Amino acid sequence: MTSDYQKENKAQYMIIRSLSMTNWLCRNGHEILKVSDSEIDPRFKVFLFQDTAALHNTMKQFPKKEV
Repeated sequence: MTSDYQKENKAQYMIIRSLSMTNWLCRNGHEILKVSDSEIDPRFKVFLFQDTAALHNTMKQFPKKEV
């Protein structure tokens, strides 16, 4: 059983499935905390980042490809 202290201080994480987004985040100073096989398709990887306001701001600046 987890205590209230552990629940309040548990770090929040963001799972990124896109390799291009992962590269963008790394180039902009964000560190990958963990790499795992995707539960959806084990041929692919998922990347775990600390979920912060700075991460979200960097994700918003991701250049969108025009089709």
